[in-house]
Amino acid sequence: MKNKNATISGMFLRNMGFIALVSVGLFCLIFIYDEYTEFSDQSTSLREEYIASQKDNLRDHVTEVATYIQHMNNQTEERLRTSIRERVYEALQIAESIYQQNRASKSLDEIRKMIKDILRPIRFSNGRGYYFAVSMDGVEQLYPVRPELEGKNLMDLQDSHGNFVIRDEINMIKKSKEGFITDFWPKPGKAPGIAYPKISFVKYFKPLDWYFGTGEYLDDVKMQIQEEVLNYIKDIRFHEDGYFFASTFYGEPLFSNGRITKGTKSISDLTDPNGVKIFAEYQKAVENPDGGFISYFWHKLNSPMPSPKISFVVGISDWEWIVGAGSYIDTIEATILKNKAALKSDLINDILKSLLILFVLLLLSLYWARHVSNKIQDGIITFSSFFKKAAMGSVTINPDDLDFSEFVEIAALANKMIADRTQAEASLRESEEKYRLLFMHSNDVIYSLDPEFKLLTVSPSVEKMLGYTPEELIGRSLPDINILESAYLEQAFLDTTRVLSGETIVSSIYAFTTKDGTRK
Repeated sequence: MKNKNATISGMFLRNMGFIALVSVGLFCLIFIYDEYTEFSDQSTSLREEYIASQKDNLRDHVTEVATYIQHMNNQTEERLRTSIRERVYEALQIAESIYQQNRASKSLDEIRKMIKDILRPIRFSNGRGYYFAVSMDGVEQLYPVRPELEGKNLMDLQDSHGNFVIRDEINMIKKSKEGFITDFWPKPGKAPGIAYPKISFVKYFKPLDWYFGTGEYLDDVKMQIQEEVLNYIKDIRFHEDGYFFASTFYGEPLFSNGRITKGTKSISDLTDPNGVKIFAEYQKAVENPDGGFISYFWHKLNSPMPSPKISFVVGISDWEWIVGAGSYIDTIEATILKNKAALKSDLINDILKSLLILFVLLLLSLYWARHVSNKIQDGIITFSSFFKKAAMGSVTINPDDLDFSEFVEIAALANKMIADRTQAEASLRESEEKYRLLFMHSNDVIYSLDPEFKLLTVSPSVEKMLGYTPEELIGRSLPDINILESAYLEQAFLDTTRVLSGETIVSSIYAFTTKDGTRK
């Protein structure tokens, strides 16, 4: 009688666990003894290699983060341009939609007011962004943050550098219909004597002879990207206790060990227990464009006692940031002392016994591994045969042919899968037949179009209604068929476009010409 409760993991744990544990233990004893004979010579080399490895790791991790920061910095202007261009395109889509929906029933003045009323309250970029609109004669039509300027001609408006802003925008529209303009303005809440670059994007809207636009200070986008970078880097970890830290060139902290520290106490006077001015060493290290290492003592996160530590820092000149990471180097000393304590006793006699035991245990392991492997192979063969037959028809697995409870459970699931598939296939055939009958015998014309307005399918009832067989219509577009009167063709295209955008149209009325010339 086979034990259906036997499991592969249980058998291996019971038969291989003890053998593997003892084998590894004996192997470790032999390894430790071998290492003991060379301990004195290797201690110095091990220490040097460890420190060199830590330095390499620190340099690699910090350089990777610095590269990421530089990449984000390089994306600042492009990100700004992409963002404001997309926003203006959205405004144009809104204006175009309002115009198309109302041009037949409302005056241009009414349409202008509707567009302005819709765009005026829209804000984006954390509330900084808004839309403006200017007519091609230089009159401000929409300016939500300065509504008192609406209706005024601002052709002579100049920025802090003397650029004629409206004239530059109109020239850009006349030349290219759209484009970017850079102006310089004081920022709200900042010193009035300092002008910050602001990039705007404008695009022409022909129906009203206006152009729409929006702008963003480059400095605002830069600060937003910096916040994103801080929140991303602060949570990065490497090794067991490795983390990144950053400050400005002037000692203002930014983040450390997973916490944003902006606005906290300056670290410019940070000193270790031996009097090393840590931040001053940071400043010296970042004078090298490739960064540099500093050594000092500092307490670990879970210990008040100072430990030797090395850090690698690099400067991000565009942001005036210092970014770095550190590693404690006393770990290797603890490892060396631990190994030395473990190697004090004489293990020669035990090693000879261990070799014999290891050999016997390996033989036992090989035997049991082969035994279990054969049982697993039998199960695999059973499943392989099942799946080959299941591809051609409905078959089941006999659970009594399997040795392990996991295989029995899988067999039950496989049998259920075959039963479910059989039922699903029957349901699908029934559903397809119902749809086919509906399509073939419906008195209404059922059809489908592709995005190019070509007919993909047409029910046979079209011949009764319009005189054309489905074969005469399938694959042809509405204009090519010439059955829809031209006065209704534009409405048909508009309705189809609305449907493709996700709307549902309850009813529309069109005039058709049948094959024999009758108008319906």
